Amino acid sequence: SVPKPLKFLRAHYGTLKTCFERMQDSEQQKKHMADILSVLALTMSAEGERESLKYCMMGSLVDICSWGHEYVRNLAFEIGKEWKFNGSSTPIESEINLVLEIVKFHMKHNAETEALDLLMEVGYLEMLSDEKKEEYLTMLLHLVDSTNYKRACLYLTSCSKYLSTPDHEATLGTAYDMYMKFRDLASALRIALLVDDHKYCGQNVKMKMVFEETKDFSLKQQFAFMIARYGLSVEIDDEMVADENEKNALQE
Repeated sequence: SVPKPLKFLRAHYGTLKTCFERMQDSEQQKKHMADILSVLALTMSAEGERESLKYCMMGSLVDICSWGHEYVRNLAFEIGKEWKFNGSSTPIESEINLVLEIVKFHMKHNAETEALDLLMEVGYLEMLSDEKKEEYLTMLLHLVDSTNYKRACLYLTSCSKYLSTPDHEATLGTAYDMYMKFRDLASALRIALLVDDHKYCGQNVKMKMVFEETKDFSLKQQFAFMIARYGLSVEIDDEMVADENEKNALQE
């Protein structure tokens, strides 16, 4: 599916790499050349060299997804390998926008599992626990919409069972935030209950947020039944329910 002229360039891949190193042209021209080499490396690069990613990072980084699905998948694969071998020292950490561009492409093409695998591969979900949490979380929530958030949350919840404690909590916390964004409140409460931690259970701000997001008493009754079925003792306060009669009914 690649443009036909690129097929004729495959035989000259080595020559083009040599020319690229000697190029004295403008910086913009050299970036365009790097884009071409990145696509050619999809089939011509030696195994383990990750040249497609190397030249992509040296290129224009503009509309990379226009080269097609196979190219984007290969980039995602090489990013995962790069992170695995080099960890946080890799330049990918400073180019998180490239990762998000690939994730956005996958999300648009019903490949939520590939998108989330890439985010977990490069430690993106763990970044949600540092000082830039709000910035990273906003970028991530921007990538999901009402058509794919349920599949994304289901995959995150399933993956969390196989992760260690910090990653487990970060993954479930991300699913919780997605459910809250799209007002799937019962699912958000269910995710909060899955985490056996005082930050989510008991007198917790996240649990209170679920109650405060709706004025529907019948929905709050459902929340109360869910908490009771889980076996958790929670005191309903004025912040969660303002009306005294409703509060007593929910507490019961």
